[in-house]
Formats: sequence, C-alpha cells, structure tokens
Amino acid sequence: MFRCWGLALAAVLSLGLSQGALCAQAVFDEVNKDFGGAPRGTMLSHQFKLTNKYNSELHISSIRTSCGVCSTATYDKATLKPGEVATVTLQVDTTKFSGHKAFTIYLVLDRPVLEEKTLTASAISRDDLTMQPSMLSFGTVRMGAAPSASLTIEYRGSTPWQITSILNENGYILPTLELVAKQTGLIAYRLTVRLREDTPAGSWHADLWLVTNDPSSPRLRVPLTVEIQNALVVIPKTLELGQLPKADVLERRVTLRAGEPFKVLKVEGADDQVAVTGISDEAKKVHVLKISVLPAKAETSTELHRKLKIVTNLPKDAVVEVELHGIRPS
Repeated sequence: MFRCWGLALAAVLSLGLSQGALCAQAVFDEVNKDFGGAPRGTMLSHQFKLTNKYNSELHISSIRTSCGVCSTATYDKATLKPGEVATVTLQVDTTKFSGHKAFTIYLVLDRPVLEEKTLTASAISRDDLTMQPSMLSFGTVRMGAAPSASLTIEYRGSTPWQITSILNENGYILPTLELVAKQTGLIAYRLTVRLREDTPAGSWHADLWLVTNDPSSPRLRVPLTVEIQNALVVIPKTLELGQLPKADVLERRVTLRAGEPFKVLKVEGADDQVAVTGISDEAKKVHVLKISVLPAKAETSTELHRKLKIVTNLPKDAVVEVELHGIRPS
C-alpha cells in the first residue's frame, strides 16, 4: 500500500512530472507480508526491497512502525542513486503480543519528492505452540558437506491439531517430518532438514511453511539460515594497504583453508612490483602466503590496484582471488 503526500508545485514543475508519475517511481517488490502463525517467543523477520525508479537521487529521511514495542524496522542505506536497491527489514517479537497482530511500516522520503510509503504485515502469536529451537540455524558449513538440523514443534491444546504438509519452494532444502508424540494435551513433531551437497556458497535465508488443520492459523513459518563457504577459502579477500612506504617493502599475509589437504600450484598476477612467497609442494589444509609490495619504480602509477589469482589442485572451487589496493607516495 502506497500513499503520496501532496507535492509542492515548485517540485513538480522543476522535475516536469505529474504527481501520479512521481508516486509510481519508488517501487517495492512487495508491500505486504503475512507471517502466519508462530509459536510465541519466535523472532520473525522479513526484508522488503525498494528500487529507486526516479531519474535522480532518492533519500529516506525516517522510518517507524505502528507497534514500536513489538516490532522494529530498519533500512540498509538511506541514499539511492537511480536504479539502486535498498532493503527495509521488519523484525517482529512474538513475546510482546498474543493472538493476531497487524503491523504498518511508515517510510518517509524527502528526495526527490516528499512522500510516505506504507508496508503492512501480520502475524499470529500462538501461546499453545512451542518450537525448540526457534529456527533452523546451520551456522557456517563447508560446501558439499550436506549438513542437517532439527527442531521440535509441540502443541498443547484440546483439539486434534495436526501438521498436514510442508511448503518448500527451495530445491536445495530437503525436509522430513516425524510425529514423535500424540497423547491427551500434547502433540509433537520433529522437523529435520538436510541441505543438498550442491547447495551454492553464500549466506542463505529461507522459510519453510508447515501447513496445519487449524483454520485460525493454517501455516507455521520455520526460518532457516546457513553460511556456506567455498571448498577453498582465502582470508582476507581484500588487502587495503593504505599509504605505501616510499622505499621499504610492505608485507602482508593471507591464509588459504579447505576441508581437505591441497597444494598451491601457482599464483597469477605477481610481477616485479608484487611478489608472493611461501608456496609449498606439501598438501595440507592450511597454507599461509606472504605478499610483498616492493618499492615503486619512477614511472609507476601512484595508485596500486592488483588482483592475484591463486590456483590449487582441489577438484572444485580450486581458484580464489585476492585484491590489493594502495596509494604510493608522490
């Protein structure tokens, strides 16, 4: 749901656009989020994407929610160039309310026009449900490890409550559901999720939905997070060297790690200005390389921007890159 304020005539004339056209040019990918039912105590989170469709800079001046006690809203950047995207994150604390609750986010823009955007969300905090833990958090795992995680959902009520199915839109997530308790006053399920071995590297945030036979709360959201690292990881990926010494050699080290022993075959991008040493013929899980930035020649540029490509013998993800940035004294 969007709502535009009246625009100053001078702003409309200077931009040469109608009020309707201006209102349509800051676009969210969605404007409503239904969290469904959630066991009380669950922290709910959702990200809305805002795209600047104006031909000029957009600026977010403020943000607030209709329930400041049970929800918060933040954005990752305030100023967007044309075509850029910002993320508005809503977090809902289900410990602060019981039953159904609706939320509104009010986002105020003051450039290039003054307008207010509204986003809505809703959730049901269930006192008769518990979920331990409150989410599926895999932590940091190596690519190809195929990790699994489990949680338990308990219903303590008087009706024949039942989970009938699982809604899953992510093919890399493989869930299974097991009924572990069914007695008077207690029904419990164990949800186990395994990630496929070919799940790509990156920070994953996904939702599973448990479909129930309860018409007042037909779906339960189960959030999932995981950080999947490449089979080969280099730390750090970028070396910000700052002001380089005029006559001395500047040395830094990078560490390469993998889940299995490997060899460093070669480093591409080194030359008479940037040298790499410490390459060993031994196969091991951790290698430490020393990168040396040598004194500049007279004709060398004042800025140093270099990308080193480190090649290993690993069967997959065998190559990593390290970037160097520095400024040479004039």
